[in-house]
Amino acid sequence: MPAWLDTLLGFFGRRPPGPPVSLAPEGDLLAEVNVTRGRDRAPFAPDPHLMTLAQRHAEQMAARGQLWHQPQVNEAVAAGYRDAYSCCRGWMMSAPHRDIVLGHYIRAGVGAAAGRGGPYWCLVVE
Repeated sequence: MPAWLDTLLGFFGRRPPGPPVSLAPEGDLLAEVNVTRGRDRAPFAPDPHLMTLAQRHAEQMAARGQLWHQPQVNEAVAAGYRDAYSCCRGWMMSAPHRDIVLGHYIRAGVGAAAGRGGPYWCLVVE
């Protein structure tokens, strides 16, 4: 299936069954976000505190089976995307999330957790 169709179907929650979910947030998601930032923006530097914050939030969302934003935190969250590529593409289709991914931030943390309605993904930036 073409990546654009996978992203679109995931956005509407109608993705057909496929390969297992890949949850490797420390590498895959941050790498994918940095690729998306391209040459116009410096890559995010991984920050241990933000990594912990993002992972904890992803786990909380997965435990509750509910997607939500933390107050006073610059973050992008998502649920249901099978892999980091699809998740990042989904964020790029949402103006507020795109602003986080392409914003003038320098540090980031990412997290992912499997759960009902998930996996749940989180990107926190400063």
